Amino acid sequence: FQGQSEFYEMASEMKNPKKFPFSLGVSQVIMASMYLFTALLAYTYGGANVNGFILYSLPENALRTVCSLLVGVHIIVAYMITNQPLAYKTHEFLSKATIHASGTKPALIHLAITSVFLAIGYIVSNVIPFFADMQGVISAFAAAPIIFFFPAYFYIQACRKNGDWTGVPIYEKAWLATMIVVLFPFCFGVGLVSSISGIATNWSGSDQKPFQCIVASQL
Repeated sequence: FQGQSEFYEMASEMKNPKKFPFSLGVSQVIMASMYLFTALLAYTYGGANVNGFILYSLPENALRTVCSLLVGVHIIVAYMITNQPLAYKTHEFLSKATIHASGTKPALIHLAITSVFLAIGYIVSNVIPFFADMQGVISAFAAAPIIFFFPAYFYIQACRKNGDWTGVPIYEKAWLATMIVVLFPFCFGVGLVSSISGIATNWSGSDQKPFQCIVASQL
């Protein structure tokens, strides 16, 4: 799920990178099954009234607390993984000589970089009252190009550069064209309009302020 930014790093660190497609396929099947199971379970018991953030639809009891803690662990792990390429490139830009070095100085430099990114993320996510809708705007700008446009575009360019484009099957060319011409603009446009509309709706008449926590009575 949104792992495109990590795939090359993961493959490069494997003992046998040729097995990456297999491991990717297995992980995608597992993740798709888990996400689908959660969504079906939520809508089976909550119906159309289930909250976008499913924890808000759970009764306030120990189970909800446990689920909240597990989501917290999930967010921490996901943040640590997705932050690696950005932190790595920033470290390389600021102090290339220490990027692969060991010792106190390289560790402190990396700690400073990751701490700054963490602080920026915390401030931004709390300053914006309706951050979930803001995430939708960011996703519309980033997710649609990353998922549909860039993979197809780079594949086409690589094939043309190597002189292999004429050998690409017609059905594959049709799918690449669909990704670029249909799926990318549709997801980009619909996602962007929906997110901006959500922000406008939530902002009007709301007294929610930056760094203000949401309590159960507000849900």
